[in-house]
Amino acid sequence: MAIVVHGGYWKAQYDRSLMEGLCVDLAVHGLAAWNLEYRRVGGGGGWPETFLDVAAGVDHLAELDAGLDVSRVVAVGHSAGGQLAFWAAARPGLPEDGPGHAPRVVITGAVSQAGVLDLALGAGLVPSSTPTRALLGDPSQNYERYVLASPRERLPTRSRCESRRATRPRPTRSPTRASCGCSRTRGTSSISTLEPPPGMRRGTG
Repeated sequence: MAIVVHGGYWKAQYDRSLMEGLCVDLAVHGLAAWNLEYRRVGGGGGWPETFLDVAAGVDHLAELDAGLDVSRVVAVGHSAGGQLAFWAAARPGLPEDGPGHAPRVVITGAVSQAGVLDLALGAGLVPSSTPTRALLGDPSQNYERYVLASPRERLPTRSRCESRRATRPRPTRSPTRASCGCSRTRGTSSISTLEPPPGMRRGTG
């Protein structure tokens, strides 16, 4: 069972239709796909609504009478969805007062495709600064939100988490990639880089 989480910098103009092709491909290969939607910034989302929606969407799997094995659930997310997929996998470690704590469905593995995995760093970089601050606010004034929401701060997790980032030949070491590498030493996550096929366009964030 795969939970699929779309990206788009958590903005309302992007929705789960971005991931329909991936869901179809997963189904063709014999894997049930749950294309999860959530409130985004500009459409009632932000903190904590976006995170509560993702948690509720994951936990709803436990209520479905569809013959699904919810003991083996993975999450796959692109960009902003990669952040949410990793966050969802880290829910068992959230404190009792944190949005999404005490999950009914525990994610056993997660894949982030070019995800924003260090939100505090993302809040200080272009172009991720504006959407990250729209989601969580100014990090200097909302430190606790960043601690609860950022995958880097939620390590280690019980789940196997893998980050995939497409690069050009001989990539430079950007601050974001350096942060991902630092995160790897704190938990069970593995960090991989993939070279995109010629002509592949980059995502929306």
